[in-house]
Amino acid sequence: MNIHLYVLIPRRLMSALMHRLARIEKPRWLKNRIIAAYSRITGANTDFAAEKNPYAYRSLNDYFTRALADGARPIAPENSAITSPVDGRCATYGTVDTGTILQAKGLPYSVAALLGSAEWAEYFAGGSSATLYLAPDDYHRIHMPCDGQLLAMRFCPGDKHSVALPLLDKIPGIFAGNERVVCLFETPFGKMALVMVGALNVSSIETVWHGVVLDRDNYNDYDYRADNLHYPKGAEIGRFNLGSTVILFFENSVIGWERAALNDGRKIHMGEIIAETL
Repeated sequence: MNIHLYVLIPRRLMSALMHRLARIEKPRWLKNRIIAAYSRITGANTDFAAEKNPYAYRSLNDYFTRALADGARPIAPENSAITSPVDGRCATYGTVDTGTILQAKGLPYSVAALLGSAEWAEYFAGGSSATLYLAPDDYHRIHMPCDGQLLAMRFCPGDKHSVALPLLDKIPGIFAGNERVVCLFETPFGKMALVMVGALNVSSIETVWHGVVLDRDNYNDYDYRADNLHYPKGAEIGRFNLGSTVILFFENSVIGWERAALNDGRKIHMGEIIAETL
């Protein structure tokens, strides 16, 4: 991707237009043409979906967030297994060193800036992280990688940069600068953060406990400790309405990443083992 051409894109305007386009339901012929064009351009299909007819979906966004068919993504049952929360490819993984992680080779960024909290970043000092990129043709719902209780959520307003893999070594701090939703969980292995990062054309991020998460100025922090919200491994917890990237954090000396699944750049399916607890 040519960075000089990319920076000329009016990102907010393009995302706003895509938001409207993705929600066109009538006339049906127009909605169907939008879905057909999107499928042709991105290679998206309904192979994994419960509804196989692409034109049965109400809108492009409905098609984009299509639900899984029964058995399409089996969840690894082992208690020690951490499973992928999404379909996608691993951009980077490794340790949280001096409060930073790698966005791309040789390009670190601040965990505190990403999470929007120095306190939350301290939980993962010396811990580990993995960044999973979702392509436009991927399944775009997000699931729990292990059992967990939701403690808190933070919405961080930001930019709408594309997070396509070829751009990760060209725009410093892209994840910490983009709009994102940060979820903090207590798990059998300590605290876990799951960050849903928005991107170019991502019109919204939503969770099952809140719905679409919007910028409320000074009211972007949510405390759920008293709500007793438990989610088992594999449970759906959110979705991208177009986009993007999920970043996982675990505490120090808790897990070991499955390098075979993360190193070769292949597509990882939701429910597949990406780490084992130590």
